[in-house]
Amino acid sequence: MELYITLSLLSVLLSLTLAYQIRRVDREQRYYSFVLLMVAAATWAFFSIFWLLLPMPWIVVSYKLSFLGIIALPVLLYLTSTEYAGENYLPFQIPKIYLWVMPCISLLLLATNGWHGLFWKEISPGATFDGIQMYQYIPAAGYWVHTAYSYLLIAAALVTFFMAFYKKRSPWLLLLVLGGIMVPVTANVLVVTGVTLIDYTPIMLSFACVGFGWTISVSFYTESISSLEKLQQKTSDINSLYQVIVALSEQLIQAELDDVDDAIDHALYMLGTQNGADRVYIFEHDEETDTISNTFEWCNKGITPEKERLQRLPFDIIPTWKKAFDNNEHVYIESVKELPDDHEGSEKELLLSQGIESLIVVPLFFGKRFFGFYGFDSVNKKTYWDGSVIALMRMMGNIIAGNISRVRFEKLLLQEKHNAEAANRVKSEFLANMSHELRTPMNAILGFSRIAADTTDDKEVQEHLEIVLNSGHSLLQLINDLLDFSKIEAGMLKLLQSETRLSTILKFVRQTFDILARQKGLILNIEVDPAADQAYILDESRLRQVLFNLVGNAVKFTHEGQVDLLVTATPSVMKTESSDKQTNPSKEETTTGPEKYVDLHFTVRDTGIGIAENDRQAIFEVFNQLSRGAGRKYEGTGLGLNISRRIVELMNGTITVESQLGKGSTFHVTIPFIKAI
Repeated sequence: MELYITLSLLSVLLSLTLAYQIRRVDREQRYYSFVLLMVAAATWAFFSIFWLLLPMPWIVVSYKLSFLGIIALPVLLYLTSTEYAGENYLPFQIPKIYLWVMPCISLLLLATNGWHGLFWKEISPGATFDGIQMYQYIPAAGYWVHTAYSYLLIAAALVTFFMAFYKKRSPWLLLLVLGGIMVPVTANVLVVTGVTLIDYTPIMLSFACVGFGWTISVSFYTESISSLEKLQQKTSDINSLYQVIVALSEQLIQAELDDVDDAIDHALYMLGTQNGADRVYIFEHDEETDTISNTFEWCNKGITPEKERLQRLPFDIIPTWKKAFDNNEHVYIESVKELPDDHEGSEKELLLSQGIESLIVVPLFFGKRFFGFYGFDSVNKKTYWDGSVIALMRMMGNIIAGNISRVRFEKLLLQEKHNAEAANRVKSEFLANMSHELRTPMNAILGFSRIAADTTDDKEVQEHLEIVLNSGHSLLQLINDLLDFSKIEAGMLKLLQSETRLSTILKFVRQTFDILARQKGLILNIEVDPAADQAYILDESRLRQVLFNLVGNAVKFTHEGQVDLLVTATPSVMKTESSDKQTNPSKEETTTGPEKYVDLHFTVRDTGIGIAENDRQAIFEVFNQLSRGAGRKYEGTGLGLNISRRIVELMNGTITVESQLGKGSTFHVTIPFIKAI
């Protein structure tokens, strides 16, 4: 008796411990029925202890209470087998609630057996066990129906377990489970058939607990390893996709304008192969027509391209997508075929015509501006994309949208630049042509006016003709400046190098401005360093034009004092790399030998009105003068200094200014590397 009680208690403890542990680790409640199965086994084993300890009629009460576990065990065993297998292997499907109908009837018959005797006919004294009187329960029809139903469910559970273990290829686990089931079942069969009066089934449940416990533990271990491997693979795939996106982002950002299309095509190829997609594409949205066009597409081998026929489609053809994009949401369709037939619009028909099984499309936004969308099609099979992959796709979508925005902006700027350059060329050509056409008749007017002034003795007529000549020369200077400016703007101004002596240019400057300077009471002083007074290879007319502008401005803006033009020359210096770069990385060498090069320096200094510090750069701008407005004191076009600066720069030289208000200005012109003869 002590051994029976001990083994029964062991069954109770094993069952409850196993139920607790499985319940604790089974967060998804996949083995909920197994937990209840262990509780039912513990209930049966627990109340079986009192069969030997209590007197009549309490023995009958404990026996009836043990049936709470006995009746529930077959149903829970069958449900456990289906949960473990993952599906019901029986040829017919039975709702779970129906499985409990017969056990409930059996419990009802057992509880009211004293009134009708349909479960037990009678209870009579039987054999003794270890000196204790045992009782024999004579079964009735209800008992046999309950027993047949229980064995039917046990048989169904055995078949289900066999199919599950065969599928999972775990024969040793199958033997362990079958052994755990068959040992208590065999003990129960011996009692039901009357071979033994003592029911050893409760103590045999300990074997079942060990078998089931080991099997479920191995199952948890296997599933955990499998889940871990899947998680590792998923993490690896996400990291790979992230690395691909980082690399593609760098390529797209650094791509030149002409290489952007190739960079986007490469990006679609990399994203498609990384995600196992069959087709990757970009649709751009036209705001004016509210249409979408397939602008980029990559297709896997054997996949039909759709780019050519998906052009200028009305955006309303995909209303569900449009609503999602308005909210900056993506669209994910795991199975196109499972979309309802009354799906909004003709989306399902459009997708099926391309053979698409699954797809995901992501909107392209840059800021709040919608550019279109890009998507992934799976044609050969249904594909599942989880949230982390979709998040990376959305991140890549933002990068693509930013790149498309950059390309559009750069193309617009480039087009505007071309338009501006074309307009500027037309303007400059027009000015050049008009200046040329105006200069020819002006020269005739000035020539005949001079002849008329020299041949008439009428003082009044001579004064009028002098006014005409002065105005004509001013107009001719304006025309010449406009002609030069238009040539510079159009890139048509070229230097004509020839042998030139500085003395010739300086003599002409003196003759031109000496009379005007004396009329204003100024001293015009021109000094040339003897080393500079020689012949050079340069553009005589352009250098003379620069000196005319600078000396002319000095005379114009000076009312007392003097104007100086100083010319010096220094040997040109070239920087050459030294052979000993560690001790002397570079050195300077003056040009020597049969060909001599010099740097010419021109200084124009006056004692005129001076220039404010904040105006020293402005005077070199186009049409800019210190005196502005209709009533300005000094005449001029405001082009002279700008043209001079551009001519000097064309000669690879520099022009700078030093000035102080009321004390005069000094202009420095340096033209380097001039060949001396």
